Amino acid sequence: MARILSFLSWNVEHFHNDPTRVARVVSAIAAKAPDVFAIYEVKGSAAVNGMRRLPKTHAETWWNGKDNWAPSSLDHVFAADHLNFRSFAGGAEIEVSGWVEETTPAAKKDWIENFSDHAMLYGKIVD
Repeated sequence: MARILSFLSWNVEHFHNDPTRVARVVSAIAAKAPDVFAIYEVKGSAAVNGMRRLPKTHAETWWNGKDNWAPSSLDHVFAADHLNFRSFAGGAEIEVSGWVEETTPAAKKDWIENFSDHAMLYGKIVD
């Protein structure tokens, strides 16, 4: 069977600008040589040199549905400068969907309960 696309997804948890750890993580990812990779829980600019943060259709991407917490902008997408992305509403390159699209607090809380407190982030690379 011919390979079409390889990907790697990794929650590196509390990943920050420790040069030794950055080098180890980069080496581990490079050893797999994925076409696409996603890493989570990156702090600061540890993994974004030479990349740009893509604008989103909604600023907030996380909320636990509790009244004592405000929705927050916790999730982002970074991409290499040479990549082109489809444009969504307002010129955003990442479409945020899920609880953020619900129109009432009750519907938002219901979505969170049934799916996740993180919204979905969707993008499409184009020519």
